[in-house]
Amino acid sequence: GLEQIDTVLEAIESTQAIAYTSQSAQEEADLAIEALAELPASPYRAALYGLAEFSVDRSY
Repeated sequence: GLEQIDTVLEAIESTQAIAYTSQSAQEEADLAIEALAELPASPYRAALYGLAEFSVDRSY
């Protein structure tokens, strides 16, 4: 519950979980973008590229 939120936040910070997750997400997005390069240019490919970029650029 909420009474344990400080403990959870401390664990997240002390293990650098956010940095690890962010790095992993960037690596996966890079792989997705690389795979998209194999597809012909289209609005769909552009949308998927935008989604991959957005998923790692957001800060919330």
